[in-house]
Amino acid sequence: MKHLWGYFLKGLFVVLPLGILFYFFLLIFNGFSTVFSPLIIKLLPSISPLLQKILSFLLMVIILSLIGYFAKFLHPWALLKRLTLKIPFVKIILGISQGGEVPESFADNKPVLVRMANLYFLGLLRGETTITENNQNKTKIKVFLPSTPIPGTGYITLADPCDVKLMENISIPQLFAFVASYGVRNFLSRIIVKQK
Repeated sequence: MKHLWGYFLKGLFVVLPLGILFYFFLLIFNGFSTVFSPLIIKLLPSISPLLQKILSFLLMVIILSLIGYFAKFLHPWALLKRLTLKIPFVKIILGISQGGEVPESFADNKPVLVRMANLYFLGLLRGETTITENNQNKTKIKVFLPSTPIPGTGYITLADPCDVKLMENISIPQLFAFVASYGVRNFLSRIIVKQK
């Protein structure tokens, strides 16, 4: 029964986008048919209903193609981006993912590479702290590890100083853009590090 529910959900997620697309296509087509049917009947009074639907469909394709052609001159994506940037949280995410603004709380940090359990993590140097364990003081480096896709969220880890290396050839906006893009924005083809 558990597998059946999983298969049902997978099937739903495959079919749902196609159904929504088909539904909107039918809405647009019915809208065009409603608008153009009286015009087609006036121009061609003896036309059959099937031919009327076909002509409405062809007019819809022509008009949408013309809108698409002229849209390249209007730059609707620039307009959409300008409108969405007015939403505070979206502005931060879009800015970060495109290598732009970084929140002020991260502005003074330095990008670092942290080695933990034979894995490397990208992070931001947040300072030092001292841990007292068995009456011995140990210095640890505080590192913020940004998470994907919102680099403003993540984890704080305390690492040994020998495991933290400063990255010299990458800026914080580039690091955040790399993280926000799931590694697609490749600023990190070569990492140059030095000991903290």
